[in-house]
Amino acid sequence: MKKKITAIGVIIALLASIISLVSCNQTPPADGTTDVTDEITAPVTTTPVDEFGREIIEDSVDKNLDFEGATVNLLCRSDAGIIDEFTSASEDSTVLNEAVFKRNATVADRLDIELNIITMNGAYGDANTKFLTEVRGQAMSATSEYDIAALYASQGCLLVTEICFGIFTSFPTLILKSPGGPNPLLTR
Repeated sequence: MKKKITAIGVIIALLASIISLVSCNQTPPADGTTDVTDEITAPVTTTPVDEFGREIIEDSVDKNLDFEGATVNLLCRSDAGIIDEFTSASEDSTVLNEAVFKRNATVADRLDIELNIITMNGAYGDANTKFLTEVRGQAMSATSEYDIAALYASQGCLLVTEICFGIFTSFPTLILKSPGGPNPLLTR
């Protein structure tokens, strides 16, 4: 008898569930809504990709920005492993070398600049101290041989606290020519 009552209770619960589900579909959708049978399609957008199928991300630099062939001097360490981040003489079918070469060529072409990479020993010990002293001295002078210095973040922070550099985010674009004074990147 108990099993019969339980079975009848389960059947009643199932019928109640089915009836409530069926009744949900009987009300017409309100204005501005879609019925579950309506097909929702998102606009189809295609993003440009490179030869490897990776999405090409366009830069946000002003398309009219042109430095008219100005030379940009970049100081970096000449120690093995570090210099490879910045220099590459030509394409030689090495993946990393070609990526660096293409990046440098693209930047130079896009901004109409000549990229001059100056190297100096400076990885560890006395060589590092000499490298940082050179960067500090050039940054604090009225005329600098370098427009950009590649530094480790931990060491660059020390020079920033000495107010050797301007804050990149405060410049809308890098100003490579500064008539009548020092490079504005190197002044406060």
